[in-house]
Parts: sequence; structure tokens; C-alpha cells
Amino acid sequence: MEVSRASRNSALKAAFEERPGPAIGGLRSYGDAALNADGPAHMMTRMDRLLEFDTENGILRAEAGVTMRTILSATLPQGWAPSALPGTGYVTLGGAVAMDVHGKDHRKVGTFSAQVLSLSLLTPNGKIQTLSPEKKPPLFWATIGGLGQTGIVQDVTLQLHPASEMVTLNQQRFDDLDDGMALLEAAESRFAVAWIDALSGGRSLGRGILETSDYSDADAQQKERRIKTVPVTPPKLALSAPIASAFNSLRFRSVTETGKTSTESFLDVQYPLDRIDGWNKLYGKDGFHQFQACFPLDQSRDALTALLERVSNARAASPLVVMKRLGPSGPAPMSFPQEGYTLAIDMQHRSKTPDLLAELSAITAQHNGRIYFAKDSSLTPELVSMMYPQMASWKQQLDAVDPDQTLSTDMTRRLGLR
Repeated sequence: MEVSRASRNSALKAAFEERPGPAIGGLRSYGDAALNADGPAHMMTRMDRLLEFDTENGILRAEAGVTMRTILSATLPQGWAPSALPGTGYVTLGGAVAMDVHGKDHRKVGTFSAQVLSLSLLTPNGKIQTLSPEKKPPLFWATIGGLGQTGIVQDVTLQLHPASEMVTLNQQRFDDLDDGMALLEAAESRFAVAWIDALSGGRSLGRGILETSDYSDADAQQKERRIKTVPVTPPKLALSAPIASAFNSLRFRSVTETGKTSTESFLDVQYPLDRIDGWNKLYGKDGFHQFQACFPLDQSRDALTALLERVSNARAASPLVVMKRLGPSGPAPMSFPQEGYTLAIDMQHRSKTPDLLAELSAITAQHNGRIYFAKDSSLTPELVSMMYPQMASWKQQLDAVDPDQTLSTDMTRRLGLR
């Protein structure tokens, strides 16, 4: 893959005209969404400036290569933050738009696009267009969650929300899936997520810990955030089912039956894995997969039960499994969330993992669910068309703006999206 690394709009435009190709952000997608084998691509991470920040009204304009972490370091001390933050601060602003990411507050605020006031898009014909929900809305919504297929996002203007550097964190454990879903349904906090022990089965299927949090008035703690490092890649057995199961049991019991409340740094609660440099090495040299699906409300319990039973029986899950309650879908045709529940499962790569992923994908399709493009490595063209019924309207916009398919990626080719 031939990659350009422009640091200014003029240089990006020149490189794009010479070698048209898709944009690449922070490389935090788990599959092939940002790859273009044997073709050009444009790395955006040098275009990482905050261009304008209205601290009185919370309006921020920034270049597409800036990370969520950089944005928060500038806006949180001023009392503002973006909504719908993904699980790592290393996602770029352009990537957040391309995947229409969601966070622990989706039920309250929707996806990332709900705060996007406008964006600047470099289209394959070399023109720069300003898009918003009111200005050229069909192309705007095709760009939101559109996998970078309408052009290269240069900058984005956001309406931030009032925030603070500290949160009150409540943890409560639950004994099975039904209890966990009931707690998520009743949760009134802004942020809510459930950790699931996906290696438990039987009457304990779906047990876990609910974490809810809200912004706190507590003074920011001026303590250094220590980053731990995984220095070497451990052997494959380090994350074997017995060890992962033992870890899950310890974690489950770390919260007493009466629960636990504490005041924590917003960044620590939002991005726990960012405090471990090289955490992915824990999965061994063969790496890992992440599977994430969401289901409509009336299908969620049966679907989650089927997924968890299959994963538990296969002894395949790691300690990183989370469940969230999602709110209504947004207007973007290729956006992932739909009202109901979502489950994300990390699993170490083994010889039988591809077959397991195919089974999980089939279960998802059977329950009218959909799989998240940012974490996909198992979908097929047939399943995509079932899961994203508005894909035809999205393709119409792509055919109009990129008829030569210059923005295609390994993912769009694998899934027949173009």
C-alpha cells in the first residue's frame, strides 16, 4: 500500500489528484476497513490541528487527523467534551465520522454524527464541498458512517456538550443476562456499560458488572496517569480459557453484592485500555478478533443468549466482553446502532476462530441484527445486504460522487459494497 502523509490541505489535494485513494486515520479499526492493498492511500494523522474553539458555546472545528484524546486534552479543562466517544482515545476525528462511532451514552445522545454541525469533504473530482444536515444532506448522511467512500474528510465542526474532568462511577454486579439487561434498562446515568463474563454458563450465563457514571463536581485530581507497558508478547497459553476464566471470576468478585461507588478521572473511566501500552500483545503473536453485533429490542434477549451460549461452549472469549443498551437509529444509512442491545467480544485467534465467527454472524442475521464494520473480519456480501437495508440509497450517492470507485478499500471489495 502506497501511503502519502500530507500535513496541509494543499498538499493533501495535490497528492489526492496525483494518486486518488481512500483516507487512513488512526488505524484503530480491527479489520480491513482502512486497507487498500496494492493501491494508494492518504494518512491523515499529520493533519491534526484544532482550528477554532468557541469556549463560551462549546463549538469546535478541527482537522480530521486529530485524535479524541487530543481534543479532550484541550476541551475538558474548559468544561466541554464530544459525545459518543469510542473506547479508545486514539481514534481520529475523521475516523469517528467514517464509522459514525458510538459510546456508553448512545441511549442518551445517539451516535457521533448527532453533534456534527458541518464537515469539509475533498471529493474524487478534486472539489472541496461543505456538508451539513441542512446543506447537501444526502451526501452528508452518505459520508456519515460511509467508510470514507464519498471523499476525504478534511475538517469537522462539532457542538460539544458541558462536561467535567471527573465522574462519579457506580459499579454493581449482576448474576445473569436477564439481571444485567434489567439494570441497563433502568439505568438513568449518562454513561452505562456492562462487562460480561462470557466464559460463565448455565445459570450464570451473562453474569457481569454494570458500570454507570455521571460527570462530577469534584476537583480534578492532579495525579500523573501512569501508562503500563506489555514489554513482550506472551505465549498463547497466557490467555487460555482456564486463565481467562480465573481472571473473570476475580473481576466479578472485585465488586461486592452491595456495589461500589467512587470518584474517578473521566479519561480513566472512558479509556481504561489506553493506560496499557501494547495491550494487544496479550493475545499472542497470532493476534485476536473482535466481534460486535447489535439487535432490535424484541430480538435482543434471544440473540444475546445464543451468542453467549456459543462463545461459552467454545471457551473462546477473553476478559474483554461488553454489553450496552442502544437508543434509536440515526439518519445515516450505513450507521451501525439500532435501538436494542449490542455485544462486543474479543477472542484470541485460533484455528477454529474463523468458523466460530461465521456462526456468530449467522446468529446475528437470524435475529435481524447487524455487525459493526469497524470490527468486522467475518461478514459476507450476502449478510451485509440483509443487515443494512438502506445500502442501496448509499450506493446511489457513491455512484454519483465516485463513479470510478477510486476510494474502494479491501473491505468494500471483500463485502461487495461498491
